[in-house]
Amino acid sequence: MIFDYALLALLIVIVGAAINKRLGVIINMLIMGAAFVWFYTMPNMFRPIQTNVIFGYEIVFRTDALARLFGMLISGFGFISASLFFSYVRKGRNIKYMNVLLFFKFAAMILLILSYDFLSFFFSWELITIITFLVMSVGEWNNKDALKASYKYLIMSAIASFFMMAAMFIILKLFGTLKFEDISFMMSRLSNGQIVGLTLLVLVPFLTKAGVLPLHTWVADAYANSITPYTSYLTSVSSRIGTYGIILWFFSIIGHTYFTKLKIGGMSFPYLFAWLAALTMVIPTFIALLQNSGKKLLTWHGIGQGGYMLVGLGAGGALGFTGSMFHVVNYAVYIALLFVSIGAVIYRTGTDDLNELGGLIKRMPLAFLGTLIGIIGLAGIPPLNGFVSKWFIYKGLIGTRHVFLADMAFIGTLGTILSVYKYIHNVFLGQLPERYKNLQGTPKSFRAPIWILSALCVLFGVYPGIVTQLIAAVQQNFGMIQSPVTVHGIAAAAGHLNMLVVSLTFSGTLVLAGIIFFLGGRRKYVDQYDNYAGGEKVTPETLYHYSAEFYAPLYRIIKPVLRYSVDSFYMWTANLVQRLSNFVYEYFNYNFSRAFYFIIIFSALIFVYRFKGMLW
Repeated sequence: MIFDYALLALLIVIVGAAINKRLGVIINMLIMGAAFVWFYTMPNMFRPIQTNVIFGYEIVFRTDALARLFGMLISGFGFISASLFFSYVRKGRNIKYMNVLLFFKFAAMILLILSYDFLSFFFSWELITIITFLVMSVGEWNNKDALKASYKYLIMSAIASFFMMAAMFIILKLFGTLKFEDISFMMSRLSNGQIVGLTLLVLVPFLTKAGVLPLHTWVADAYANSITPYTSYLTSVSSRIGTYGIILWFFSIIGHTYFTKLKIGGMSFPYLFAWLAALTMVIPTFIALLQNSGKKLLTWHGIGQGGYMLVGLGAGGALGFTGSMFHVVNYAVYIALLFVSIGAVIYRTGTDDLNELGGLIKRMPLAFLGTLIGIIGLAGIPPLNGFVSKWFIYKGLIGTRHVFLADMAFIGTLGTILSVYKYIHNVFLGQLPERYKNLQGTPKSFRAPIWILSALCVLFGVYPGIVTQLIAAVQQNFGMIQSPVTVHGIAAAAGHLNMLVVSLTFSGTLVLAGIIFFLGGRRKYVDQYDNYAGGEKVTPETLYHYSAEFYAPLYRIIKPVLRYSVDSFYMWTANLVQRLSNFVYEYFNYNFSRAFYFIIIFSALIFVYRFKGMLW
């Protein structure tokens, strides 16, 4: 049934795109909108929707609270990303191909979150990998750079998939089944070491997809080079598929009780996992400070924000779990808003170079508004949505006495505030370059997404219960203690947060400041060149908007510390493998006797190992 609907929807999208580019976009949006409504109206309890038998193994598709939450994210943000293609119709891009690819991406992720067995899950996972590679190869500026970055993603994902495949075969050998429900039931038969071993295997592909250190090296180039409708979808939702896999494995398959008791080398496994997340929070955030590309700066922040989503899962208790899940939603909203806003800038100016822009608030005020709201959410400043989820995470970490992890989260927030100020300053504030004097405003198809996403940032900040009540249902399905969430925050028993009061306080302060400003009556609007800098009159030839090396003193301090060595290690490993491969090729090439003896000796060793019990 699921495959039938997916094929029918694909056929409709292809036919619509073939008839008319705009029709194809509209059909894509209608399908994703219908999917959002379907997930929104489904119940939270576990409910199988289809079972089949393939190759003698039963595959199961189901819905539950976790699938419902991620399904609304995938379909909702797919709808918004698809709407951006309207502006690209006039740009002469191959919208038919791009539109069909977006549908494939959407359908593959929906298939994954509905899967409840390893066979269908692995198939969906690989389908996502291949489609994501094709999506990333469509570049914002030129396909060459995008293709190079997408190959890096493909290689790392392919290698990581072997680890998942190994875990799948081990589970099949141990339990004789690939159904998640059966595997979860039989997990209690395994020792701590066996569960940890399986966990490490499945974490490799999940952490790679989520862009967690040290498996993050593909993310920045791949996402930054992709065309804006894809970038907004990839960063807001696609990377969170890895987070989905981690949540599914830790809390549904292993189970919350067993997960919290896992140890590795005598130390708590969840605590070690939380520290990996903490490093992911901090290091990429400060690397973002060094970026001069707007999209790369945001992408590095996307990597860092993934750390917040995972640290609460590992060490934050029930409240940390709520904060982490809520941060998945909040991050998707404000990062999509930021990429849509910078996408509008790129659409008009043709660049995201932070050293080439400036003063665009005068020509693109709506993009500025979207960016301002987005960076407030990203930095976790009240009263917007990012503050609430980060507050839950801080409170959860402190409540479980993981103070140093909470300190790492605060440090990450500090780095975020520093870099987003540089970002909005270099793009929108200060001097407007002469070449952008007659620049048009925000493109039409970008306007509605900016307004919608901005409204969601405010809505989820004032009324976090809209989302946290869905997360409470996920906790109930996992057999966890539910956080005492309320419509406006959390009950007094867990710390008392009322975002309505916080929002009214901030709004009242802004209104008071506005009244004082407008009643002052001493303001004067002047041209940007009716000004002085260093005692000299400003002219179009005078640059007084300095953006290059924005944090020069800080650069000198942190750049040696943040020397980027992970990629160097991967390249060293790749070169080593290449040299070994060349050696083996040269050694056996055109030498049949060497190859024959090697095969005989290798086969003999395998035979002895396999049948050693029968030989002696």
